[in-house]
Amino acid sequence: MRIKVKIGICCLMLFAAGTLKAQQLGLYNTGTLYDAFENPSHRTFVTDSSRRIAFNFFIPNGGLSISAKGPAKTTIEKMLQEREIDARSVDINSPEKNRIFTSENTYLLMLRKHLATQYNKELGLSWQVKAEGSTNISNGTFAIFHNYRLFDPTKENENIFNNSGQAIAYHQFSLSYRENYNRKLAFGAKLSYLSGIAYSKLSIDKSEISVDTVAKSFNASVRGFYKSNFIFTDARAIPYKPGFRNPGLAITLSANYRTRSGWYFMGNLKDLGAIRWTKNSYFYNFNTNVSITNASSAGATKRFQEEIKRKVFDDPDTSAINTFINGKAEILVNRSFNNYHPNLIISKNIFFPGGNATLINTYKLNNFGFSLLTGYNFQQVFMLGGQFLFRSPNFDFFMGSDQLFNTYRAARGLSNPDQSMGGGSLGASAYLGMSMKFGRILERDQNANTIYGVKNVEFQGLFNRIFTKKTEEEKKDKKQAKEKKKKGQETE
Repeated sequence: MRIKVKIGICCLMLFAAGTLKAQQLGLYNTGTLYDAFENPSHRTFVTDSSRRIAFNFFIPNGGLSISAKGPAKTTIEKMLQEREIDARSVDINSPEKNRIFTSENTYLLMLRKHLATQYNKELGLSWQVKAEGSTNISNGTFAIFHNYRLFDPTKENENIFNNSGQAIAYHQFSLSYRENYNRKLAFGAKLSYLSGIAYSKLSIDKSEISVDTVAKSFNASVRGFYKSNFIFTDARAIPYKPGFRNPGLAITLSANYRTRSGWYFMGNLKDLGAIRWTKNSYFYNFNTNVSITNASSAGATKRFQEEIKRKVFDDPDTSAINTFINGKAEILVNRSFNNYHPNLIISKNIFFPGGNATLINTYKLNNFGFSLLTGYNFQQVFMLGGQFLFRSPNFDFFMGSDQLFNTYRAARGLSNPDQSMGGGSLGASAYLGMSMKFGRILERDQNANTIYGVKNVEFQGLFNRIFTKKTEEEKKDKKQAKEKKKKGQETE
């Protein structure tokens, strides 16, 4: 039975490669250091209060999330609780798939410096680890690891193991910059180098099983492909350390605007990029049959497992793989009312299906913030979460969950197998983090003994120079300055 559970869990997490990408939308528009790196146009320093350098001191900031929904929910729950697979309650012939989503986003390093009071320029460096995966698993996949007798022996059970899914994990090293264009509008950008950790993609488009209960045997066939940057049977080959073996690039563009009436808008084009996986990546193209005799014996499952490994994951082709990372288009709308700060966030995946619509209701009391998150995942998963935030000018601490009650039920069910782990869907999520600021106090220009970033009075902000058209008079002055400089050099 332990072998069956191990194989079942492998089917569930086949694509996650040991890691679970969560967005932590509750931290958007909070002014935390985490917020500033996720949304590069946001500020994290408070004038006359904050110190000029923000750092997380290598304390991880972020979290993970997992959710599962489908007709085999009870089977998955029992597998997690009791370490056994029981597929008797599922309809094997149902075309509905079990959908499982895992995600993680954690900053290992966040360092940000306030460069100048003019245009509120900020520059940051970060190192984060991201991962996410999604799978679609048939009911028959659970059944074959429970008991082959669950299948109808009088017919060919077609497309019974048609599964699909993919996942990706990578390091992301980023340089971010933001500045005000004017008092209402601000821009930010984040340039990233990506170092791939693991990538897997599976697609089974044709399958069937025939069962002979008299002879106590079955024959299963599968057709499809599996590709990965590591050998499926040897996860030790995964390059967990960052490097240049699986390189990639990404960019994030961000802007925010505040109206005179108090409305606040922010938009992101986040993580537009790709990774090129090593030319030694593996591609398995399979169309095979697996026959098991004496299928009622205790070692039948292990023999089935070994046959799958031998016929499916054998003699792969090798070639480079190019993949997009999961870029997102995001919009945030805010209108604050004294201590009440609601935020509506729409986030849509660009290259893959999925997204979120989330309403964050935050009540602020001095340095404390208490948030209730209600959201709808475009994979038809409803989310109800909570968040606690303490934020002073020089210290941030936060903790929360996007699936508050599901997380509680999952923890209760795992600790006590007699307790149910949830209603319509299974899930759990949690995130945590902190950061501090140090250095000189950020003072207003009129009060400061030293004013940073205004020594050259002719210097404009980066985005001002890009987007502001020069007047004819400015062009004439610049031309005269060049000619004067040229004459001075000729005189010398």
